[in-house]
Amino acid sequence: MIVSAVVVSHGHARELEVLVSLLEPQVDEVVVVANTPGSVPAVLPQGVRVLENARPLRLAENVNLGVAATTGEWVLYSNPDVVPAPDAVGVLHGPAEAVTELHPGWNFPTKVGVTLKGSRTTWRTGDSTCY
Repeated sequence: MIVSAVVVSHGHARELEVLVSLLEPQVDEVVVVANTPGSVPAVLPQGVRVLENARPLRLAENVNLGVAATTGEWVLYSNPDVVPAPDAVGVLHGPAEAVTELHPGWNFPTKVGVTLKGSRTTWRTGDSTCY
């Protein structure tokens, strides 16, 4: 299964640089939606796609743009100030994937999402909460 990550940045270039370096090795693709100028660092890993808005949009609009640009069956949305552990995506994706296998009749949307929320949130392996 392909797991995509979407991050909306509204002037969070510094935080985004940290997040993408930790998130990119854990997913199959990363899409960044730059909501305003100065939202993306000068250098990002090769393969990270950046969608730049002509004008600022609301968060939901930005997330929808990012999700529409992904190819993954699973989409992780993250705030730019999250600092994920090296196995955070696997910790989130494993149980979610198991649910779809146990309940094949459940009607999931085309893309299923998981959200990591921010303010320097750290996902700790084995912990069921973000802090």
